[in-house]
Amino acid sequence: MTQTKNEHIESIRGTSFDVPSAIDRGAPVADINIKMQLKKLNESIKSYLLLVDNNLLTDSILIAGHIFETCSIISYMKDKPDNARKYAAKSTFKGVCDILEFDIENLQDENIKLSFLEGLDYLKMVGHLIIKNKKDRKEESNLNHIKHLERTDISNQDKIKYIRDNYDLPIVEDYIKPFRKKIVELYRKKSGLDVNLDRHIVLFYAAYCRIKHSSTILYGYKNMTPISIEFDDSALTDINLAAISVFLSLDTIKSVLNT
Repeated sequence: MTQTKNEHIESIRGTSFDVPSAIDRGAPVADINIKMQLKKLNESIKSYLLLVDNNLLTDSILIAGHIFETCSIISYMKDKPDNARKYAAKSTFKGVCDILEFDIENLQDENIKLSFLEGLDYLKMVGHLIIKNKKDRKEESNLNHIKHLERTDISNQDKIKYIRDNYDLPIVEDYIKPFRKKIVELYRKKSGLDVNLDRHIVLFYAAYCRIKHSSTILYGYKNMTPISIEFDDSALTDINLAAISVFLSLDTIKSVLNT
């Protein structure tokens, strides 16, 4: 990119998405899900800028990664009419699995059981969209699977296995790879395309994952060896790569929302 890091930050500073404070009664589920993600995105932008302004580098990269993933999810939701419902279904099943994994009493606690059953009630409406066997993606098949999960004679671990065997759960790569491609395609149409654009994003995401999944979050960024890759005459560090990736992600989402 021809802009400097500071120019990217200033562009990010002027970015926000119009999200109503209240959701209209009867609004489509897809619209509600996208608005919820956009609201989360607005808050993440504020957090990112606050951290950058206060030179909290590690935390700013973590929030930058969160922004990139949120933009990827919004883009996925907008790609096809059913994708927002599919994402909601996958996330709900992930939540149900989390309940089952952390509950050690096989749903004997009434509050935990209620949360579990509420999740299944929602999945009765949308679970058929993410059945692994695409030929069996029918509402009747889904209801039979849910009925099996409602049984009280099956352990939590067996229910988790049953869900994983029969349903698609969220995989972040399913969202970020198509979004990276979309970013590159968008900027290929604009003048001054950096031929290393996709590599910038990959390096940034690697840095984000390295921080997220390591002990550096406990010990601080100063103890890390930052990535420094030479592109022509300029050196890009993790911080620069984060600023570039956030700017590109937000700019691409603006385009996605306008189509």
